[in-house]
Amino acid sequence: MIRQMQIGKFLKAERQKQGFSQKKLAEAAACSPSALCMFEKGKTDALSPERLNQLCEVLGLEEGALIASAAKRFCCNEFCPSHTLYRLGNGQTVLQPIAVEDAAGAFCCWCGNEYSSSCDFCGAAFSGSGAFCPECGSAYVMISEGRVMDELAYENFKNIQPIRSTPRRQ
Repeated sequence: MIRQMQIGKFLKAERQKQGFSQKKLAEAAACSPSALCMFEKGKTDALSPERLNQLCEVLGLEEGALIASAAKRFCCNEFCPSHTLYRLGNGQTVLQPIAVEDAAGAFCCWCGNEYSSSCDFCGAAFSGSGAFCPECGSAYVMISEGRVMDELAYENFKNIQPIRSTPRRQ
């Protein structure tokens, strides 16, 4: 969350330095003033990558600088209990990863696996939602061929607690 706030504060400072109101900058970048406001307050998924590129152009910032900082990532370990299990109509089981912000660290707090930020097949950036890449249709988290995961096994797996990298505050 800290890095999200820094990105939003940076954008707000650039906007103010160049004399733009939220409304004027939003109009120039073809987005809503409320989405821009949410982004400035740290909600990095309030604006699409296309709108962020437009904001960078309008403000004269290096193209893609904000996008790279606001990337979402996911754990691609099929055994990670952070995923949501779905059964499709054709009987196929898919795992939907949860999206984590860049400030969450490099490793999954549930299984310790390194996070990924793109599709393994086409290299497209992780969309932040859904089980499948919108570019190529591949599952973000692949289940090993021949592996069958029944609901009971999955529910037992989900009872695993996350690895804590820092102690809880009392």
